[in-house]
Amino acid sequence: MTATQVEFTSYIDKAGYKIVPAKRAPRRSGQSEADRVLNTPLREWNEARIVGLGGGKRTLRLSSNYPLLYLEFTNVGTPEELLDFITNYGPLAEKNEVPQLLDIAKRMKGWLRERRLPPWPVVDLKASFSTDKAQRTVTIKHRPARLLDALWLQLGEALSGGAQFRECEHCGDWFPVGGKSGRRLVARFCSDKHRIEFNSLERSR
Repeated sequence: MTATQVEFTSYIDKAGYKIVPAKRAPRRSGQSEADRVLNTPLREWNEARIVGLGGGKRTLRLSSNYPLLYLEFTNVGTPEELLDFITNYGPLAEKNEVPQLLDIAKRMKGWLRERRLPPWPVVDLKASFSTDKAQRTVTIKHRPARLLDALWLQLGEALSGGAQFRECEHCGDWFPVGGKSGRRLVARFCSDKHRIEFNSLERSR
C-alpha cells in the first residue's frame, strides 16, 4: 500500500506582520497613465504586501496537524483576513503580495467548487520515500518549497481522494461533510452557530 504525506515547516515571525501599502511612482506632468505604467522601473512600483516585523521565529509543522488548512485559505477574502492567516500560519510566498494572494485564494475556492484542479503546474516541491517493512507500506513524503505550495497539495489530495465539501448557506465558507468530518453529507451550515443565525434571519423576514 502506498500513502502520501505533505510535510512542511513554517517559520513565523513572533513579533507579527503588517501590510505595507502599494508603492506607485508619481505621474509626471503631461505623462499618460499608460506611459507611467510601462516606463516606471520595477523598484518604484510595488503591490501592497505583507512583511514580518523582525521578531524571532517560531516553527509550525503542517504535516497532519492542519489537514484542512487549504479550506481556511479559500475563505480568505480581504487584506485583513490574509494578514490574520499569515500571522497564524506564516508567509505563503516570497513577496506575499496582497492582490496576488487574494486572487489565488479566490481561484482555489473556484477549483474547489468545480471539484477539479488547474491544468498548469502550480507546485514547487521535493519528494522522498519511506518504507515500513513490518506494515509493508510505502509513504511518499512531499516537501513543498512554500506554504502556498503545501496548500495546493492539500487541495489536490482532498479532491483526488474523493473528499466532499459544502458551502455554508450563511457565511459562504467551505466545510467538509461526511466521513470523519462529524457532519452529515446533507449539512447546510459550517457550524451550529451559523445554522441558528441563518434560521433567525429567515424568521425575521
